[in-house]
Amino acid sequence: MKKLLPLLITLIATTSTAQVLPRMPNGPIPQNKDVRAEPLKVPTIGELNKAVLAYQAGDYKSAFKLGDELAKRGDGNAAALVGFLYENGMGVEKSYAMAAKYYFQGYLQNSSDAMIGMGRIWVLDQSVVSNEEVENAYKAAIKAGRNDAFTPYGDFLMAQSRFQLAAAQYDIGAQKGDINAAYSLAILLDDGDENVPDDLVKARTLLQQAAEGGIAAAMADYGLLIYQGRGGERNLINAAEWFKKSAEAGDKTGSFYWALVNAKGEGVKQDIPTAKKYAEIAKNEVPDAARLYQQILNYEKAKANNSQKPQQAKSKPKK
Repeated sequence: MKKLLPLLITLIATTSTAQVLPRMPNGPIPQNKDVRAEPLKVPTIGELNKAVLAYQAGDYKSAFKLGDELAKRGDGNAAALVGFLYENGMGVEKSYAMAAKYYFQGYLQNSSDAMIGMGRIWVLDQSVVSNEEVENAYKAAIKAGRNDAFTPYGDFLMAQSRFQLAAAQYDIGAQKGDINAAYSLAILLDDGDENVPDDLVKARTLLQQAAEGGIAAAMADYGLLIYQGRGGERNLINAAEWFKKSAEAGDKTGSFYWALVNAKGEGVKQDIPTAKKYAEIAKNEVPDAARLYQQILNYEKAKANNSQKPQQAKSKPKK
């Protein structure tokens, strides 16, 4: 075994840990990050509360009927609820066009949930709502105090190639505690793209915020910067801790990093079984993990063959 381990380390050393952020080319892309279990964040009372309670009970048809009646009477939040039901096909046939119609009505009636709903619909079907309408809706949501609007608004601006404005929205959102905004800005600050100048020190701080906030992918990326010593000092023990957290949270890249440091014994005591377990978890999504997994299998096979070789009897020294 002592003879085999150096060979394993040599093979593993060829597997790169120098992956550079981001995971997404040219920075963040629009996503439905804001889709929630609940259609409304605003407090509900009276008749609207009855509609929300019906929704929460899974009685979507009643929720739709009650919400639609209120929306026709000018309740913007009820319009947001109906838009959400159309968006997700709950109690009514799914229709992004109808969802957009109700969200726009709710937006005009000052519902911040409807404003953000318009952004979600834009991601799903850009033919049913215009760019100008979506941008105005996001601005109105921010003005209404919706701190969760900065990230999707930034994503929207990225899709328009308005990189500096997008970065500014992410920055504000991160300062207000939005971990998704922090992660998106960190990506922009370490993507090597001149549209937003890189800033590794700030990227590392933002990644820490996102990682500590529970984003598994950010845990892996934060650990990688610590592992590489980019944007701050290098600390293999701390990097390994973040790789482990990311892996245990289900991130495949984090699983690969955790497998790698266990295989190499960097920041942790060398643990081949753990390395094998997490390389196998990641191997279908991370090519380097597949190579690492195969290297470990080869190592185990060589070790088994070595142990099966008959030991030559030692000759006794002549007297």
